[in-house]
Amino acid sequence: MDFEFSEEQEEFRRTARSLLERYCPPERVRTVVDGAGSRRADRGRLYDRELWGHLAAQGWLGVELPVEAGGVGLGCVESSILLEEIGRAMAPVPYLPSLLAIGALHVAGQTPLVMELVEGRRIGCVTFEDQLAVAAPIADVVVRARRDGLSMIEGLDVEAQPAMDRTRPIGWVDRTVEGRSIGGSDAVNELVDRAAVGTAAQLLGGAAAVMELANVYAKDRKQFGRPIGSFQAVKHHCADMLVDVECMRSVLYWAAWSVQERTADASVAASSAKAWCADAGVRVIETGMQIFGGLGFTWDHDAHLYLKRAELDEVTFGPARFHRDRLATLLRERLPDGLPFS
Repeated sequence: MDFEFSEEQEEFRRTARSLLERYCPPERVRTVVDGAGSRRADRGRLYDRELWGHLAAQGWLGVELPVEAGGVGLGCVESSILLEEIGRAMAPVPYLPSLLAIGALHVAGQTPLVMELVEGRRIGCVTFEDQLAVAAPIADVVVRARRDGLSMIEGLDVEAQPAMDRTRPIGWVDRTVEGRSIGGSDAVNELVDRAAVGTAAQLLGGAAAVMELANVYAKDRKQFGRPIGSFQAVKHHCADMLVDVECMRSVLYWAAWSVQERTADASVAASSAKAWCADAGVRVIETGMQIFGGLGFTWDHDAHLYLKRAELDEVTFGPARFHRDRLATLLRERLPDGLPFS
């Protein structure tokens, strides 16, 4: 079995990274962060509208849609590549919320609305079990996921709430608004799988970026006339980060492939990915901040932006504990049939 990305997928990654490096440098992220400081900030200041237009023009929002439905015709592996790069760049756009909403609405046959979302003319988001929803204050359509089914709500006015992560707005969706049913429990399960994989991909991107920044700093920063990377304690930190990031990458793309191919282990893989990446992603960034020393805790360094973003991804669509409980339930169901746990 070939575990490497194909040349087309590698080129897909290079193109995505190039676009984000061009239109979403760190100073651009900080412009949006500074503009979103007030919970009553104008809707257009809560995300990067120009970058959003570029992503829509490149077809990123329709990456998983079939070609005949106006999409690109790729799968969850390719969307995970994009989400990893989104996390790496800390792109201040509602990409994952809209991507999840598009998938759910496409299955529900909401074709006109899906096309508006794919073209970037409208924004979607997903709220899970009445939790704080990423992008709810800027969303035109909300997909609500509860244990018994999915529903869609349009035209809600959601106030942005204060949050550590200011690269993406969050808000409470009124739980008394029921909306229109668009799917049952199976649709909820599939949405949870895709959301788990998507947030894990963003966590991987952020963790890998901080690891790379920390490695460069460890080579450049000198103490007692030597690069700090030559000290054993720093070497151990760098090695621990590498192990965590590579494990994140392995479990994420196993999950992405499983969800894409609709294997019997898709939900097991998705919850495994989110449970591991939720813990490891934050751990890697915190370790990187230790290598940066006092510099990493200042407002001028980007490490704190990565950490705050990871803290939000850690709990979005279920924290690690939720997915470990879900994983235990899924594996327990295999016992009566004598199925293996892995």
